Amino acid sequence: MKNLYLKLLEAQKQIKTLKKDTENPYYHSMYLDINSLLGEIKPILSKIGIVILQPLTHLEGRPAIQTIIIDSESGEMLQSITPLIEANDAQKQGAVVTYFRRYALVAMLCLSAEDDDANSAVHPTHAGHDKPVKVHTDEPVYIKDPSNHVCDTCGKPMTNSKFKTCFTCNQKKKEKQEINLDGVPF
Repeated sequence: MKNLYLKLLEAQKQIKTLKKDTENPYYHSMYLDINSLLGEIKPILSKIGIVILQPLTHLEGRPAIQTIIIDSESGEMLQSITPLIEANDAQKQGAVVTYFRRYALVAMLCLSAEDDDANSAVHPTHAGHDKPVKVHTDEPVYIKDPSNHVCDTCGKPMTNSKFKTCFTCNQKKKEKQEINLDGVPF
């Protein structure tokens, strides 16, 4: 493995920090496109004799992507298999494959990339809102970032609610509405 490791060291020296170049419209963030990633790394890897393969495979009966890095001179290789999330149609599955190909390559080559789309997926933000957003409706409201939602009654941030009022205010409202048969509150 000595030859491959030396070549990977050389590649890491030559490959600069990769720039985000494509907008993710759902999260309003930028990410590194797979074609841009390959465009940056393949010329460098080819020049020093490293081949990359990413065939689809299976791991324990689940679809997976195999990432293989081969030294073309010595035949030494590194490989990794990453299980894929299964999608319900071919187009979505293609997006899953592309996503995991990108991250598998970045991880195997230990590249630095300015990429926050995973962070945005976990903590999405609402453009232009530094403060919690009030939602005015009696219908359930599904919000991408529940921490950015406040109770209409008390104004406190709500952490996991699909309604316009928090649990405490909802309970108080219900208590006021509960009446016995004589019309007297319980």
